[in-house]
Amino acid sequence: SIAQVLAIIIYPILTRIYTTEDHGLFGLYMSIISITSIISTGKYELSVLLPKSHVKSINIVFLSILLSFIFSVFLLILVIFFGKFFASVLGDEKIYSWLFFIPLSTFLVAVFQSLSYWSNRHKRYRKIGMANMSQSLTNSITKVSSSGIFQNGGGLIIGALIGQLTGAIVFLADIFGKDRKKVKEINKKEIIQVSREYQLFPKFSMMHYLVNNFSGSLPIFALSSFFSTGEAGLYSVAFIIIFRPVNLLTSSLSQVFS
Repeated sequence: SIAQVLAIIIYPILTRIYTTEDHGLFGLYMSIISITSIISTGKYELSVLLPKSHVKSINIVFLSILLSFIFSVFLLILVIFFGKFFASVLGDEKIYSWLFFIPLSTFLVAVFQSLSYWSNRHKRYRKIGMANMSQSLTNSITKVSSSGIFQNGGGLIIGALIGQLTGAIVFLADIFGKDRKKVKEINKKEIIQVSREYQLFPKFSMMHYLVNNFSGSLPIFALSSFFSTGEAGLYSVAFIIIFRPVNLLTSSLSQVFS
């Protein structure tokens, strides 16, 4: 709750130190991440809670992270060769330089989500709260403090990136501190086995999440392409302010039911 409230409280400040175009550029960036992060893991992380064996579960975590790493490298290659084309399609050439950060953001989000389910499996709710809080706090502080350093809304993107990195580090420190023996159980044979056993997640759950997130991001893509990033920024900020309270309820219920 505190993490979500922090993210909302900071917006009256962010809307004064960043332009609507900056928020539009940031909205575009996060909309892309919301889609790439789903594809990157195939939503295998949703199955982390299912196996009775911790060996299977830790191998699912590693499978999700490994798939995300491979997909992120693929994204980087796409950006290197087709980055300017993607920027023109999105309707703002300014986003070109920030497209190179999308593979890293995609990977960090995948790591965060995968390890979050691992912590949920082991009932480490305090650690989940700490990771969310750390992510939100560093995100907000960086966005405010770096507004004069980076141009074209770069402070917003760097803030999100630093927040994603911080949240992932909190979970990584926890798993390598408490689960070293389980980490040693990761092996190629088990990874292949769990990928086959839980293949319905990429077949069905990934498509379900992909359609939902793409439909949510579609107005931002459309506004940016057909009008300008300024209009996309106005929509993006309004959507975030409305969505945060809803997300607070749905994400909390989702974790409890999981």
